[in-house]
Formats: sequence, structure tokens, C-alpha cells
Amino acid sequence: MSDSSQRQDFDVLVLAPTYPPAFRAGGPARTLEALVEVAPAKFHSWVIAPNRDLGSTEDLDVPINSWNSLGNVSTKYIRDFFRR
Repeated sequence: MSDSSQRQDFDVLVLAPTYPPAFRAGGPARTLEALVEVAPAKFHSWVIAPNRDLGSTEDLDVPINSWNSLGNVSTKYIRDFFRR
């Protein structure tokens, strides 16, 4: 059996300015969500995003500073992630 026939898994880290359940950014957030959800099983996506929706001062109803997994996607919402 050659080395090329063995399965190789990949981790993909995404730093996103918005990610669902945030919805105010519209298409870009939904596109990113769709991309990481339909990635082949050999890819595991790690998404880090702020815990607020675009232009909002209200926190999203998500756990903060902890990894949450669903399928091959793990998300972590960070408070003040993109604060200047």
C-alpha cells in the first residue's frame, strides 16, 4: 500500500467578521456557512467570529469563548473580536 492511498485530513481555520446565527451581513456570512458545511469529510473547519451581528451592540445568543461542534465545523464566538 503506498502512502498516497492513505487518507489525509486537513484542518482549516477561518477568521470571519460575521458568521451565523448573525444575519445582518447577508450573503457573505451565509456563503461561508455553506462552504464549510459542504466541505469534504477530510476537512475540519474551525471558525472564529465575533459574538455580535454586524453593526449591533447586542450579543448573539451563542456560547462565548468555547468551541462548539456540528459535523465537521467547530465555531468559537469571541467577545470584541474585531474591536478597534
